Amino acid sequence: MATLAPKFYMIEPEEQFSRIMNAAMVSGCAPPDSEQIAVILDALYDRFKWVTVDEFTEAFKMNIYGDFGKKTEHYNSFSMDFVVQVLSAYKNHKAEAVLKSERHAKQLEMEAAKRPTEEMKRQSYRDMMAIINLDFNNYKLSGAMPRKLPAVKYDFICLHKFIQEPSNAEKVEYSVKARKVRLNELKGAKIENMDEFKKIKDVLAEYEKETLSVSEQGEVRAIAKMLALVDWFDSINEFPTIR
Repeated sequence: MATLAPKFYMIEPEEQFSRIMNAAMVSGCAPPDSEQIAVILDALYDRFKWVTVDEFTEAFKMNIYGDFGKKTEHYNSFSMDFVVQVLSAYKNHKAEAVLKSERHAKQLEMEAAKRPTEEMKRQSYRDMMAIINLDFNNYKLSGAMPRKLPAVKYDFICLHKFIQEPSNAEKVEYSVKARKVRLNELKGAKIENMDEFKKIKDVLAEYEKETLSVSEQGEVRAIAKMLALVDWFDSINEFPTIR
C-alpha cells in the first residue's frame, strides 16, 4: 500500500527550509531570506495546511510550465505573495481535476445504467420474435400482410441471421415491386376531403416525375422490406423457436 506524503507544515524545519529553497531554485528566482521564510511558513500554517510535501514541490513546477493557464510571475522574489498565488492556483487546478474526474465517473455510471443487460437483451429478442410470430400466424391463416413497422421486423430477422441480406439486384427487385404496391395504395385510397385529394395527387405527381420526397422514399423502403418479410414467411413452414 502506498504511503501518503506528509503535510508540509508537519515536517521538520530543516526540511521545510530545504523544500522552500528548492522551490525558489525551480522557479528561477532569488532564494528568500530568513524573514521571508518566516512569513511564508506563517501563510502555510494559516491557509495551506492541506498541502503535502510533494504537492508543494509539484505546484511550483506546474507554474513554470504554465499548467494553471496563466503563469504567476515572481519578479525575482520568492515572496509570500508569490507562494500564496501559486498554491492557490494549484488548489483550484486540483479541485477542477477532482470535479472533472467525478463528472466522468458519473457519466460512466449513467451510461452503464442505460446499457441493456444480457437478460434485457434476451427479453427484447423474445418480445420481437413473439410479435413477428403473430404476423407469421396471421399471414399463414388469412394472408394478412405485416404492415406495422415492417422495416424494423425485417432488419431484426436479418440481424439474427434467419435470412441473408438481399443482394443489390434483389433489393432493386423488391423496390420495383414496392413502388407498384404503393401506387396501387394511392390510387385506391378512400378520399374524404379535398385536402386528402390534393395530397394524393401531389404524391402521384412525384412518381410521374421520378422525384420522390424523403418521406415517400421511406414508404417504398418499408413496403419493400414488408415484401421481403413475406417471402421469408413463404419459405418456412414453422416459425423458429423463441429462445
